[in-house]
Amino acid sequence: MLRSLLRRRKRHPETVGIHVGRGAMTVARVGSAKGKPCVLNVFSEALPRRPDEWPAERVAAFVRKARKAVPLQAASVTLTLASDLAATSFLDMPCLGADQLAEAVALELDDVWKRESDRPISYQFEILHSYPDRYRVFVASIPMTRLRLILTTFADAGCKIDAMEVETVSLANLLSATGAADSAPLAVLDVGPTWGEIHILKGDKVLLSRSVMKADVEEVSAGSPKGTTSNAGSTRTVPNGVLPTTRLPWIVQEAGKTLDYFEIELVAQPVERLFLMGESSQDARLPGMLRDDLSLDVELLNCGGALEDRTGDLDLPHHALAVAAALSEGAGRAD
Repeated sequence: MLRSLLRRRKRHPETVGIHVGRGAMTVARVGSAKGKPCVLNVFSEALPRRPDEWPAERVAAFVRKARKAVPLQAASVTLTLASDLAATSFLDMPCLGADQLAEAVALELDDVWKRESDRPISYQFEILHSYPDRYRVFVASIPMTRLRLILTTFADAGCKIDAMEVETVSLANLLSATGAADSAPLAVLDVGPTWGEIHILKGDKVLLSRSVMKADVEEVSAGSPKGTTSNAGSTRTVPNGVLPTTRLPWIVQEAGKTLDYFEIELVAQPVERLFLMGESSQDARLPGMLRDDLSLDVELLNCGGALEDRTGDLDLPHHALAVAAALSEGAGRAD
Protein backbone atom coordinates (compact mmCIF):
# COMPACT_ATOMS: atom_id res chain seq x y z
CA MET A 1 0.00 0.00 0.00
CA LEU A 2 1.25 3.46 -0.86
CA ARG A 3 1.59 5.00 2.60
CA SER A 4 3.45 8.18 1.83
CA LEU A 5 5.03 10.18 -0.91
CA LEU A 6 8.45 9.53 0.59
CA ARG A 7 8.95 6.63 2.91
CA ARG A 8 11.11 5.40 5.79
CA ARG A 9 9.63 2.93 8.26
CA LYS A 10 9.77 3.73 11.96
CA ARG A 11 7.88 2.65 15.04
CA HIS A 12 7.64 4.89 18.10
CA PRO A 13 5.22 5.15 21.03
CA GLU A 14 4.45 8.83 20.32
CA THR A 15 4.19 10.56 16.95
CA VAL A 16 3.13 13.95 15.63
CA GLY A 17 0.86 14.55 12.65
CA ILE A 18 0.46 17.88 10.86
CA HIS A 19 -2.29 18.64 8.35
CA VAL A 20 -2.21 21.61 6.02
CA GLY A 21 -5.71 21.80 4.59
CA ARG A 22 -7.52 24.25 2.35
CA GLY A 23 -8.66 26.53 5.16
CA ALA A 24 -7.01 25.37 8.37
CA MET A 25 -3.85 23.83 9.80
CA THR A 26 -3.82 21.25 12.60
CA VAL A 27 -1.17 19.53 14.72
CA ALA A 28 -1.89 16.36 16.73
CA ARG A 29 0.33 14.29 19.02
CA VAL A 30 -0.68 10.65 19.35
CA GLY A 31 0.51 7.91 21.69
CA SER A 32 -0.95 4.61 22.83
CA ALA A 33 -2.74 3.37 25.91
CA LYS A 34 -3.48 -0.30 26.49
CA GLY A 35 -2.90 -1.05 22.84
CA LYS A 36 -5.25 1.68 21.62
CA PRO A 37 -4.26 4.93 19.84
CA CYS A 38 -4.53 7.90 22.18
CA VAL A 39 -4.66 11.58 21.17
CA LEU A 40 -2.48 13.48 23.65
CA ASN A 41 -2.50 17.02 22.20
CA VAL A 42 -4.26 18.86 19.41
CA PHE A 43 -3.90 22.44 18.15
CA SER A 44 -5.69 23.97 15.15
CA GLU A 45 -6.20 27.40 13.59
CA ALA A 46 -7.64 28.86 10.41
CA LEU A 47 -5.13 29.16 7.57
CA PRO A 48 -6.87 30.97 4.70
CA ARG A 49 -5.00 30.63 1.42
CA ARG A 50 -5.55 30.53 -2.31
CA PRO A 51 -5.68 27.13 -4.06
CA ASP A 52 -2.20 25.85 -5.00
CA GLU A 53 -0.59 28.47 -2.76
CA TRP A 54 2.04 27.62 -0.13
CA PRO A 55 1.88 30.49 2.40
CA ALA A 56 5.32 29.94 3.89
CA GLU A 57 5.34 32.85 6.34
CA ARG A 58 1.92 32.02 7.78
CA VAL A 59 2.74 28.30 8.06
CA ALA A 60 5.99 29.11 9.87
CA ALA A 61 4.18 31.44 12.26
CA PHE A 62 1.60 28.73 12.96
CA VAL A 63 4.32 26.16 13.69
CA ARG A 64 6.08 28.48 16.14
CA LYS A 65 2.76 29.08 17.90
CA ALA A 66 1.80 25.40 17.85
CA ARG A 67 5.07 24.40 19.52
CA LYS A 68 3.83 26.05 22.71
CA ALA A 69 0.72 23.82 22.74
CA VAL A 70 1.98 20.56 21.25
CA PRO A 71 5.48 19.13 21.84
CA LEU A 72 6.91 18.65 18.35
CA GLN A 73 10.09 16.84 19.39
CA ALA A 74 8.64 13.43 18.59
CA ALA A 75 10.82 10.83 16.91
CA SER A 76 8.46 10.86 13.92
CA VAL A 77 6.63 13.84 12.45
CA THR A 78 4.36 13.21 9.44
CA LEU A 79 2.84 15.93 7.27
CA THR A 80 -0.30 15.43 5.17
CA LEU A 81 -1.20 17.91 2.45
CA ALA A 82 -4.43 19.02 0.78
CA SER A 83 -4.95 17.77 -2.76
CA ASP A 84 -4.25 21.15 -4.36
CA LEU A 85 -0.71 20.94 -2.94
CA ALA A 86 -0.03 17.23 -3.50
CA ALA A 87 -2.23 15.63 -6.15
CA THR A 88 -3.77 12.18 -6.37
CA SER A 89 -4.57 10.62 -9.74
CA PHE A 90 -6.20 7.41 -10.95
CA LEU A 91 -4.85 6.36 -14.33
CA ASP A 92 -5.65 3.63 -16.83
CA MET A 93 -2.27 2.42 -18.06
CA PRO A 94 -1.11 -0.29 -20.46
CA CYS A 95 0.29 -3.51 -18.99
CA LEU A 96 4.00 -2.69 -18.94
CA GLY A 97 7.04 -3.76 -17.01
CA ALA A 98 7.96 -1.85 -13.86
CA ASP A 99 10.45 0.57 -15.45
CA GLN A 100 8.31 1.24 -18.52
CA LEU A 101 5.21 1.74 -16.37
CA ALA A 102 7.05 4.29 -14.20
CA GLU A 103 8.07 6.22 -17.34
CA ALA A 104 4.51 6.11 -18.70
CA VAL A 105 3.08 7.37 -15.40
CA ALA A 106 5.60 10.24 -15.42
CA LEU A 107 4.36 11.27 -18.87
CA GLU A 108 0.74 11.23 -17.68
CA LEU A 109 1.69 13.52 -14.79
CA ASP A 110 2.65 16.22 -17.27
CA ASP A 111 -1.09 16.70 -17.84
CA VAL A 112 -1.87 16.60 -14.11
CA TRP A 113 0.62 19.40 -13.41
CA LYS A 114 0.39 21.25 -16.73
CA ARG A 115 -0.38 24.53 -14.92
CA GLU A 116 2.87 24.23 -12.99
CA SER A 117 6.13 25.37 -14.55
CA ASP A 118 8.14 23.50 -11.91
CA ARG A 119 9.82 20.27 -12.93
CA PRO A 120 10.67 17.58 -12.05
CA ILE A 121 7.72 15.98 -10.26
CA SER A 122 8.19 13.66 -7.29
CA TYR A 123 5.69 10.80 -7.42
CA GLN A 124 4.85 7.31 -6.21
CA PHE A 125 2.28 4.90 -7.60
CA GLU A 126 0.71 1.53 -7.03
CA ILE A 127 -1.36 -0.78 -9.19
CA LEU A 128 -4.88 -0.94 -7.77
CA HIS A 129 -6.23 -3.51 -10.22
CA SER A 130 -4.91 -5.61 -13.09
CA TYR A 131 -7.22 -6.08 -16.06
CA PRO A 132 -6.42 -8.32 -19.05
CA ASP A 133 -5.33 -5.33 -21.15
CA ARG A 134 -4.54 -2.56 -18.65
CA TYR A 135 -3.69 -1.52 -15.12
CA ARG A 136 -5.63 0.89 -12.93
CA VAL A 137 -2.97 2.90 -11.13
CA PHE A 138 -3.12 5.22 -8.12
CA VAL A 139 -0.52 8.02 -8.14
CA ALA A 140 0.49 10.64 -5.56
CA SER A 141 2.64 13.50 -6.83
CA ILE A 142 4.11 16.89 -5.99
CA PRO A 143 6.53 19.26 -7.80
CA MET A 144 10.03 18.99 -6.34
CA THR A 145 10.34 22.78 -6.01
CA ARG A 146 7.19 22.88 -3.89
CA LEU A 147 8.35 19.88 -1.86
CA ARG A 148 11.64 21.56 -1.01
CA LEU A 149 9.89 24.83 -0.13
CA ILE A 150 7.52 23.02 2.22
CA LEU A 151 10.31 21.12 3.99
CA THR A 152 12.40 24.27 4.31
CA THR A 153 9.47 26.18 5.79
CA PHE A 154 9.08 23.65 8.58
CA ALA A 155 12.81 23.23 9.17
CA ASP A 156 13.30 26.99 9.51
CA ALA A 157 10.44 27.05 12.06
CA GLY A 158 12.19 24.35 14.11
CA CYS A 159 10.14 21.34 13.02
CA LYS A 160 11.79 18.57 10.99
CA ILE A 161 9.39 16.60 8.79
CA ASP A 162 10.15 12.87 8.56
CA ALA A 163 7.31 11.89 6.22
CA MET A 164 4.81 13.34 3.78
CA GLU A 165 1.45 11.94 2.73
CA VAL A 166 -1.50 12.94 0.60
CA GLU A 167 -4.79 13.42 2.45
CA THR A 168 -6.61 10.41 1.05
CA VAL A 169 -3.76 8.06 2.05
CA SER A 170 -3.79 9.49 5.58
CA LEU A 171 -7.55 8.99 5.74
CA ALA A 172 -7.26 5.38 4.57
CA ASN A 173 -4.62 4.81 7.24
CA LEU A 174 -6.84 6.24 9.98
CA LEU A 175 -9.90 4.18 9.06
CA SER A 176 -7.82 1.04 8.65
CA ALA A 177 -6.05 1.56 11.99
CA THR A 178 -9.40 1.90 13.75
CA GLY A 179 -11.10 -0.92 11.81
CA ALA A 180 -13.81 1.31 10.31
CA ALA A 181 -13.20 0.36 6.66
CA ASP A 182 -12.21 -3.29 6.90
CA SER A 183 -15.38 -5.11 5.87
CA ALA A 184 -16.75 -3.11 2.92
CA PRO A 185 -15.96 0.02 0.90
CA LEU A 186 -16.62 3.21 2.84
CA ALA A 187 -17.09 6.74 1.48
CA VAL A 188 -15.86 9.89 3.21
CA LEU A 189 -17.07 13.32 2.08
CA ASP A 190 -14.65 16.08 3.07
CA VAL A 191 -16.48 19.34 2.58
CA GLY A 192 -15.98 23.04 3.21
CA PRO A 193 -17.75 26.19 2.03
CA THR A 194 -15.51 26.41 -1.05
CA TRP A 195 -14.38 22.83 -1.67
CA GLY A 196 -15.60 19.27 -1.55
CA GLU A 197 -13.91 15.89 -2.12
CA ILE A 198 -15.18 12.35 -1.81
CA HIS A 199 -12.92 9.39 -1.02
CA ILE A 200 -13.81 5.70 -1.31
CA LEU A 201 -11.67 3.43 0.82
CA LYS A 202 -11.47 -0.20 1.88
CA GLY A 203 -9.01 -1.42 4.46
CA ASP A 204 -5.86 0.63 3.87
CA LYS A 205 -6.50 1.03 0.14
CA VAL A 206 -7.60 4.16 -1.67
CA LEU A 207 -10.09 3.01 -4.32
CA LEU A 208 -11.30 6.36 -5.67
CA SER A 209 -10.99 10.05 -4.84
CA ARG A 210 -12.38 13.07 -6.71
CA SER A 211 -13.64 16.62 -6.33
CA VAL A 212 -17.38 17.16 -5.90
CA MET A 213 -17.33 20.95 -5.89
CA LYS A 214 -18.23 22.94 -8.98
CA ALA A 215 -15.20 24.27 -10.85
CA ASP A 216 -16.25 27.93 -10.71
CA VAL A 217 -16.80 27.92 -6.94
CA GLU A 218 -15.93 31.15 -5.15
CA GLU A 219 -12.55 30.86 -3.52
CA VAL A 220 -11.53 32.13 -0.12
CA SER A 221 -9.05 34.91 -0.72
CA ALA A 222 -5.79 34.64 1.16
CA GLY A 223 -5.65 37.01 4.06
CA SER A 224 -9.42 37.56 4.16
CA PRO A 225 -11.31 36.85 7.38
CA LYS A 226 -12.56 33.30 7.66
CA GLY A 227 -15.96 33.03 6.03
CA THR A 228 -15.46 35.94 3.62
CA THR A 229 -15.46 34.91 -0.02
CA SER A 230 -14.72 36.92 -3.11
CA ASN A 231 -16.10 36.72 -6.63
CA ALA A 232 -15.34 39.08 -9.53
CA GLY A 233 -14.11 41.76 -7.16
CA SER A 234 -17.12 41.70 -4.82
CA THR A 235 -17.25 40.16 -1.35
CA ARG A 236 -19.95 38.61 0.73
CA THR A 237 -20.01 37.01 4.15
CA VAL A 238 -20.83 33.33 4.63
CA PRO A 239 -21.31 32.00 8.19
CA ASN A 240 -18.38 29.84 9.27
CA GLY A 241 -18.74 26.28 8.04
CA VAL A 242 -22.11 26.83 6.30
CA LEU A 243 -22.34 25.64 2.71
CA PRO A 244 -23.72 28.12 0.15
CA THR A 245 -27.28 26.97 -0.58
CA THR A 246 -26.62 26.81 -4.33
CA ARG A 247 -23.76 24.37 -3.76
CA LEU A 248 -25.65 21.76 -1.72
CA PRO A 249 -27.52 20.08 -4.63
CA TRP A 250 -24.34 20.07 -6.71
CA ILE A 251 -22.32 18.33 -3.98
CA VAL A 252 -25.01 15.70 -3.46
CA GLN A 253 -25.36 15.12 -7.21
CA GLU A 254 -21.61 14.79 -7.76
CA ALA A 255 -21.26 12.45 -4.77
CA GLY A 256 -23.97 10.27 -6.32
CA LYS A 257 -22.21 10.24 -9.69
CA THR A 258 -19.00 9.17 -7.99
CA LEU A 259 -20.66 6.28 -6.18
CA ASP A 260 -22.42 5.16 -9.38
CA TYR A 261 -19.14 5.23 -11.30
CA PHE A 262 -17.42 3.26 -8.55
CA GLU A 263 -20.08 0.54 -8.52
CA ILE A 264 -20.93 0.31 -12.24
CA GLU A 265 -17.81 1.27 -14.17
CA LEU A 266 -15.33 -0.30 -11.75
CA VAL A 267 -17.62 -3.30 -11.07
CA ALA A 268 -17.11 -2.80 -7.34
CA GLN A 269 -18.99 -3.69 -4.18
CA PRO A 270 -21.53 -0.94 -3.41
CA VAL A 271 -20.77 1.63 -0.74
CA GLU A 272 -23.33 1.52 2.09
CA ARG A 273 -21.88 4.05 4.57
CA LEU A 274 -20.73 7.63 4.20
CA PHE A 275 -18.82 9.68 6.76
CA LEU A 276 -18.78 13.48 6.79
CA MET A 277 -15.71 15.49 7.72
CA GLY A 278 -14.30 18.96 7.13
CA GLU A 279 -15.23 22.54 7.93
CA SER A 280 -18.82 22.21 6.69
CA SER A 281 -19.44 18.64 7.85
CA GLN A 282 -21.86 19.79 10.53
CA ASP A 283 -24.09 21.79 8.18
CA ALA A 284 -27.45 20.45 9.37
CA ARG A 285 -28.92 20.31 5.86
CA LEU A 286 -26.33 17.99 4.37
CA PRO A 287 -26.93 14.56 6.03
CA GLY A 288 -30.64 14.47 5.18
CA MET A 289 -30.06 15.46 1.56
CA LEU A 290 -27.40 12.78 1.17
CA ARG A 291 -29.54 10.08 2.80
CA ASP A 292 -32.56 10.92 0.67
CA ASP A 293 -30.68 11.09 -2.61
CA LEU A 294 -28.06 8.35 -2.15
CA SER A 295 -29.89 5.89 0.16
CA LEU A 296 -26.85 5.57 2.41
CA ASP A 297 -26.18 5.61 6.13
CA VAL A 298 -24.67 9.07 6.70
CA GLU A 299 -22.92 10.20 9.90
CA LEU A 300 -20.10 12.40 11.12
CA LEU A 301 -16.67 10.80 10.92
CA ASN A 302 -15.95 8.68 13.97
CA CYS A 303 -13.71 5.81 14.96
CA GLY A 304 -16.07 4.16 17.42
CA GLY A 305 -14.20 3.29 20.58
CA ALA A 306 -10.94 2.61 18.76
CA LEU A 307 -9.44 6.04 19.45
CA GLU A 308 -9.02 7.61 22.90
CA ASP A 309 -9.10 11.38 23.39
CA ARG A 310 -7.16 12.75 26.35
CA THR A 311 -7.37 16.37 25.24
CA GLY A 312 -11.07 17.03 25.69
CA ASP A 313 -10.78 19.22 22.59
CA LEU A 314 -10.67 16.64 19.80
CA ASP A 315 -13.21 17.34 17.05
CA LEU A 316 -12.58 14.38 14.78
CA PRO A 317 -14.44 15.67 11.69
CA HIS A 318 -12.15 18.73 11.78
CA HIS A 319 -8.93 17.24 13.21
CA ALA A 320 -8.98 13.76 11.66
CA LEU A 321 -6.25 14.22 9.07
CA ALA A 322 -3.65 15.43 11.57
CA VAL A 323 -4.48 12.46 13.80
CA ALA A 324 -4.31 10.20 10.75
CA ALA A 325 -0.85 11.49 9.85
CA ALA A 326 0.37 10.82 13.39
CA LEU A 327 -0.99 7.26 13.18
CA SER A 328 0.89 6.47 9.97
CA GLU A 329 2.72 3.14 10.21
CA GLY A 330 5.49 4.30 7.91
CA ALA A 331 7.46 7.49 7.78
CA GLY A 332 8.92 8.58 4.49
CA ARG A 333 12.24 10.23 3.92
CA ALA A 334 11.88 13.91 3.33
CA ASP A 335 15.02 14.76 1.41
